[in-house]
Amino acid sequence: MRECGKSLKLYDKVKDTLKEQIVSGIYKPSELLPCSEELSAKYKVSLITIRRALTELQSEGLILLHQGRRAEIADTAKGRAKVFFKTRPKTNIFVILAPSRAKALSDNSITSQSAPWTYTIFSGVQSELMNADVSFSLIRLESPMEIPEVLKNNSSCYDGVIIFAANLGKTAGELIPQIKKPYCLISGQTEFNSVCPDYYNGSSRVAEYFLNHNMENFLFLKTSLSGVSLQKMRGFQEGLLFNGVSPDRIHIVHAENIDAENSEKAVLNFLNAKSNIPPMGIFTAGDYMAAGAANACKKKGLKLIQDYMVIASTGLKEAESFSPKLSVLADPMFETGREASKMVLDMIKNKSMREPSVILSMEFVHRETTILSNNV
Repeated sequence: MRECGKSLKLYDKVKDTLKEQIVSGIYKPSELLPCSEELSAKYKVSLITIRRALTELQSEGLILLHQGRRAEIADTAKGRAKVFFKTRPKTNIFVILAPSRAKALSDNSITSQSAPWTYTIFSGVQSELMNADVSFSLIRLESPMEIPEVLKNNSSCYDGVIIFAANLGKTAGELIPQIKKPYCLISGQTEFNSVCPDYYNGSSRVAEYFLNHNMENFLFLKTSLSGVSLQKMRGFQEGLLFNGVSPDRIHIVHAENIDAENSEKAVLNFLNAKSNIPPMGIFTAGDYMAAGAANACKKKGLKLIQDYMVIASTGLKEAESFSPKLSVLADPMFETGREASKMVLDMIKNKSMREPSVILSMEFVHRETTILSNNV
């Protein structure tokens, strides 16, 4: 397990700082100490790291750990501090990102700019948990294979777990049997205990929309073919094939990144290598990718609507600010997070380990890169 790639360094810093304060006498007898949640916020580390640091200090004889009330310094014969923990809330949920999308989440925060999909879903998770008056711990791991060990070693610290599972792939099948408490996989493809937007059917509807509006060639713009992107591509492809489209009219184009610049480059390379492509329906794995694809078509002198249409597939706020404004198959990200929290809380309440998976429909939002229609 790691905390933003700096686990050991952060752990040592927290432990050494607390040790210095305790030894120096900065806390007076009977003075209240910050509870573990406040220490976690102060040092910007997880509750697990705080508890590890305090456990280490106890082993050095500097503090005594007892659950029951807010931390307090006791006047002892040897001058050692005695710490009482604030009673842990009845319910604590682990929220796990694994893999942690290290590049996008390299600092101590998740923002709408660095990781918009994760940020919006997490906002939904957080909103529902706060409404239910329960606590949660956000944990980032290098690999999903670390999850069983983390859950086993901290079994007394949590009552349920929510796992961002968009990139788990086959790992989910190995992981699930090892989870011994109520859990929910976000964007997992399982019969039970997952919440996932209906990427497959939503993408199939995009294919039908393009066919109903006289598009003759079809392009799916991707980065990787794992998790959510794979579901979108399969739904789009199979929706076209089911309606009799020849495979040679379906094009899969790879971009190096999800940003507009790399996406524009990838689509330009495709257009430069092909002839007689328009009219073409373009469906992309993300909103910024759709903006790049539209820019590429514009640079090639293609006419919007007449020669090409573009549909993005996330639904970020930024999609409305691009020029042209992007039509999107909107991912119900916030609602996904809320439903995941509800599922875990219901299982804890009902003392169950299994709930039917929840599939959320996707909404088509028409803007400037498609024709307003009821055929989607």
